[in-house]
Amino acid sequence: MNVIYLTTAMRDDDFRLLNHLAQKKPNPAGQNFHNKLIRATSLVDNINVYSVVPSNEHIIYEGHFEGKGLIDFYYFEAPVSRFRRFFDLPKTIAKKVVDNYDEKLTPKSIIVYDSLNVTMAKTSIILSKMLGIKRVAILTDNPNNITGVRRPYVREVLRLSKNASGYFALSNGLIDLFNPNQKNFAITEGIVEPAPRTLPLYTKPYIYFGGALYIKYGIAALIAAYTLEKPDYDLLIAGHGPYEAQVRASSFLNPRIVYLGQVSRSDNYNYERHSSLNVNPRRYSEELDKNSVPSKMLEYLAAGQPILSTKQTRLQTLFPNDVNWIGQGDNIIEMKKWFHEHLNERKKLIDVKPNNAESAVLDAYGFKATGAILHNLLTRVLHSELL
Repeated sequence: MNVIYLTTAMRDDDFRLLNHLAQKKPNPAGQNFHNKLIRATSLVDNINVYSVVPSNEHIIYEGHFEGKGLIDFYYFEAPVSRFRRFFDLPKTIAKKVVDNYDEKLTPKSIIVYDSLNVTMAKTSIILSKMLGIKRVAILTDNPNNITGVRRPYVREVLRLSKNASGYFALSNGLIDLFNPNQKNFAITEGIVEPAPRTLPLYTKPYIYFGGALYIKYGIAALIAAYTLEKPDYDLLIAGHGPYEAQVRASSFLNPRIVYLGQVSRSDNYNYERHSSLNVNPRRYSEELDKNSVPSKMLEYLAAGQPILSTKQTRLQTLFPNDVNWIGQGDNIIEMKKWFHEHLNERKKLIDVKPNNAESAVLDAYGFKATGAILHNLLTRVLHSELL
C-alpha cells in the first residue's frame, strides 16, 4: 500500500548536519524512533515522507530529497510565527501532498502521523478530508509527561487524534489514553536495529549512559552513586538536556566522568556495544511506567552488554534474567547499594547478570517484525468501515 508519513524526522545525514550546526539542538528521541519506523515500513510498503524540519535556523532548506533505497523525503521549514505554524503550515503541507498524490493509489493509500506534533496531526485531518483516506496515529508518549509543555498543547494533542482510524502505540497506557474505545490498534514496546560490531571508540573500561539529561531520568542519581562507590571504570555520559551544565561540572571535578555531548546514533551504538555496564537510572514513576518503555533499554538489550536498570514493569516481565534490576525506591540509594554489592576490593564488577537477550530483542522488535506489525494494522484499518 501507499503510506503518507507525516513527521519531523529526517534523513540521518540531514539530522546529523542539523544537530552539528544548530544553536538549539533538536531532540533526537523522536528522530530516532520515527526514522526507524519509516525504514521498517519501507520494507513492506511504499512510503512518502513529509517532514517539518525541527528547527527554524535555516540550516536544512525546504524541498524534495531522495532518500536511500525507496524512501523519499519532502522537507518543510517551520515559520517562526506560532500563528502561521498553527494555521498556515498544515494547509501548505496538505496542498503539497495532494499535488504529489497519484489518484490511482487512492484505494490503498493511508496517512500515518506523529500524534505529538500538532502541525502534523492537523495536517492529517485536512488530508483525510481532502483525499477521503484514513489516518493512523503514532503514539509514543503521554503529552502530560512531556517536560515544559502547557495544558492547551496537551488538550490539542488528545483532541486531534481522538477520531483517528487506527493507533500504533508503545504501550497499553497510551491506547487507553488516546483510544478509549479500543478500535484498530497495535502495540510494540519499541524498535531496534543491530548494533554494528565496530572497533571501540573508547578503549578504557567504562560504564555508559546515553539519553536525555533530566533529573527525572536519573542522571543526577547515577553520578551520585558512581561518585560515592568509585567503581574502577570511567563513566561516559552522552546526551543533552537541562542537567547538562551539572554534568559538565561533574566532569571537571572528576576526570573519570567523561561528558561526550550529544552523539550520533552510530556512535551511541558503539558506546553501548563496548561498555562494561549500560545504565538506565530513570526514577521509577507509575505514570511513566504505564505509558512508556525507555527506548535506551531496548538498545541496551540489543547491544549484548550487561545492564543495570531501575524498575520497568513491562521489560522486567519480558526479560527478568537479562538485566540487573534494582528496586523502585530512591534511585541513588538503590544504585549505590547495587554497586556496593557488585564491586570487589579492587572496585571491579563481580556477580553481574549477563545480557543474553540480543537475538530475542532483534526478533521481536527489529525492522522486519515492526514493519509487519504496522502493515497488518494498516491493512485492518483500510478494510474497516470507520474513516
